[in-house]
Amino acid sequence: MQKHLIALSLFAASGLLAYDHDCLYFNPIAEDSTYFSEDELYMDDDQIAEDTDMQRSYRAREHQKSQRDTSEECTSDDSYNCGCYSSSSYEPCCISEPKECIDCECYTPAYYDMQCTCGLSVSVSFLYWYARETNLSYATRFTVIPAVPGGTIVNNNFFAVPSSYEHLDAAWDPGCRVAIGWDQGCDGWDYYLNWTYFHNSKSDSTATLTFEPNEPGANQQGFLNPWINQSFTSQSDGTSPFFQKMSAKWRLDFNQIDLELGRKYWLSPCFTLRPYVALRGAWTRSRFAVKGTTFPTSTGSTTFQSRDSKNQYRNRNWGAGFMTGIQPTWYYCRTDCRNFSLFGNLDVALLWGEFEGKSRETFVESTGIQLPLTPTIDINSTAKECFFKMQPILDLAIGARWEEMWCCDRYRSTLEIGWEHHIWFQHGLYHRNVGSLNDGGNGPGALNYFTNTVSSEHNLDYGGFVIRAKFEF
Repeated sequence: MQKHLIALSLFAASGLLAYDHDCLYFNPIAEDSTYFSEDELYMDDDQIAEDTDMQRSYRAREHQKSQRDTSEECTSDDSYNCGCYSSSSYEPCCISEPKECIDCECYTPAYYDMQCTCGLSVSVSFLYWYARETNLSYATRFTVIPAVPGGTIVNNNFFAVPSSYEHLDAAWDPGCRVAIGWDQGCDGWDYYLNWTYFHNSKSDSTATLTFEPNEPGANQQGFLNPWINQSFTSQSDGTSPFFQKMSAKWRLDFNQIDLELGRKYWLSPCFTLRPYVALRGAWTRSRFAVKGTTFPTSTGSTTFQSRDSKNQYRNRNWGAGFMTGIQPTWYYCRTDCRNFSLFGNLDVALLWGEFEGKSRETFVESTGIQLPLTPTIDINSTAKECFFKMQPILDLAIGARWEEMWCCDRYRSTLEIGWEHHIWFQHGLYHRNVGSLNDGGNGPGALNYFTNTVSSEHNLDYGGFVIRAKFEF
């Protein structure tokens, strides 16, 4: 009995609070962190001494393992009081750091709000767009003025000064855009695949009164072809590159495919934002043709002269690259009109691709005393180029949207009407051979050549009205 009382006194002094038949007991104050089982409470000193250090170490490891297993069952609400439980005792095992909030109070909630759907969507857009390449004039109208104001204009004693520059007017043509999408319903992420097709063509012409090619009168007007190879008109017999009529035609075939990955989420009760990234592939074919005509005109008592020139350019672009953008939406927050919203879009793409250009020009000059005239100059020439380059594209859009949910939020239909602007920078490349010299006159071995080549890059502007219908299910 005395030995038992001594053992109990030692355990009470070491800080033991409770015991149970299923738990091991740990003295947090003791330096050797000794563990005791219930049986050891009733051992005398000799029996306790017989227990080896290896056995005590084994029991200590088993006790620590049981504490870890118990702490893993604690919930996040118990993270401050997580401990090891037994049938009649509890001991704390850790104190965790506060966790950051990961609910909607700290993160933007996803927009996706449909119920019991597979997340698929299809949309069709009707496009009514214009397109043009910038700074692409096809003729220069000039006016003849005397060398001295009020003086008399004589042959080769005049100035032709530009009075206007002729451009192709904008033409509108229909196009289409088809898209399929998938809203996976996980944190608002969505995927969209878009295909856009558009074709545009336009033509224009302008003419002036008949004039003598080599003896223009005061205040007469004519045209210069800015695209003609000026070496064709460097003859020493006084011929000039004047035309009575100029006409031009331009056409475009446009295709574009975008594969988007985005997330639409709420920033306020009436405002959503959808940032996205995408892969873009695009290819275009464009043609530009300019034709100048001087009708048979008398150059003397019995001699007639006519002149025709034609310049044709065919360009092909294709490229692939990356795109990124944002799509904000402002909802009308009244409960009776919440389906109405205003939307916008801004994105920029950078494509790496190939440019291929081909040009062909013809020049025919004929003279004679009766029709048909006999050609004195008949030239055909072609040139081509092909190289790779980086091409940026900028897209802008704004519009109004109406959305309606159906069948307990299982389906949604959307109708949009908007306006889009697009700029494909450095889309077209054209070359003009300017400056001319004549070496040798008109005799055998004479050489006519141009002195310089001017290259110009032209942006492609396109856009217009868009009407879109979308269905989600």
